[in-house]
Amino acid sequence: MKRFLVLLVALLLLLSCGCTGTNGDTEPLTSGTDAVSDEPIPEETDTPDTDAPETEPPKEEIILSPEMQQKLGKYIPKNWQSGIDEINEAIPDDFMFAIQTDTHYSTLNGGTTANNIKALSHFIPLSFYANLGDYIKGYYQGEAGKTDNTPELTMQSLKELTSRYLDDANCPVLVTFGNHDTNQLWCQHYGEANQQLTQADHYREVTSKLKEHNGENMVGDGESNYYYMDFPADNVRVIMLNTTDGNYETKFDSVQTISDKQLEWFKNTALKTDKNVIVMAHIPLCNNFPNSGKTAPKNAANILEAVDNFVKNGGNFVAYMYGHTHAQSDMLDEYGKLHISFKSGGSNAEVVAINFKARKIYTFGLGNAEGRDFKY
Repeated sequence: MKRFLVLLVALLLLLSCGCTGTNGDTEPLTSGTDAVSDEPIPEETDTPDTDAPETEPPKEEIILSPEMQQKLGKYIPKNWQSGIDEINEAIPDDFMFAIQTDTHYSTLNGGTTANNIKALSHFIPLSFYANLGDYIKGYYQGEAGKTDNTPELTMQSLKELTSRYLDDANCPVLVTFGNHDTNQLWCQHYGEANQQLTQADHYREVTSKLKEHNGENMVGDGESNYYYMDFPADNVRVIMLNTTDGNYETKFDSVQTISDKQLEWFKNTALKTDKNVIVMAHIPLCNNFPNSGKTAPKNAANILEAVDNFVKNGGNFVAYMYGHTHAQSDMLDEYGKLHISFKSGGSNAEVVAINFKARKIYTFGLGNAEGRDFKY
């Protein structure tokens, strides 16, 4: 009898715990929850759920958020991804901006020029982005290109590219003008000097719109196409020179000029600062700059001398930055100041970071541009 009661109690205990195996209505404890945490246990499967929505972009492609897609309508180029990843991994608290140059944009060609660098600024924190001239195509291409760069289409290209850079821009935008931007070479072959785009055209269609976007920290000399932009939080002044500061309406030899008026403004206004100064332009200021192929603009030597005097009087000068050469090059001028040029093309860009305390410049190449390091 005692043995029977022990067996009966054991049976009742088993039934009360619900441990009946898998052939009844009660499920095993480990079928869907963890007995300790009560959290769901993920089920394992050998095959992916083909009906599940894709939650990540395809490999090696960066896609803007739906909001940015709607605003910008463009993807960042695939070959920019590694550069963006590198920047985001190594990003410091240094002053950082991006440069395109010699984009030679034509409304007939389209492409992603300007939209790509604008989209880039939504992925990495840029203080500004810039175009260093030869903004538009504007040149003679032989009979096959006779209708490509008419004055009318050149103006259309200028307006369209400016809109690309500025529409929905989330940081300041800086532009300087190059020898192609007057359409001089086309006009020399097919037309008259008075068909060139003028200083007034450039100011009306580009520079005045930059001022409206950039605000009071962008300061020019009246309705000129040279100006500076201050970045007070970083103690930086970027001076944008105009190396095509001649009279386009009456002759063809004035696109390689820094006017006397601009020189005086540079010395007596732009350089009157205790900020770290960066100078940007299109045409190099040194006759022997690598790959430049031509002589420096009028008054270039006076600009170099003015900077040397600025430094001798305690000024903080960083570097000259240029386009025109279509190549990544650098040199020191006769006063020991650093000059840097950038790779051409609307599919390329270079992100520049400056550590003022260490007096170091380092860059990240995008597209076919390479990253570089400099001391200044």
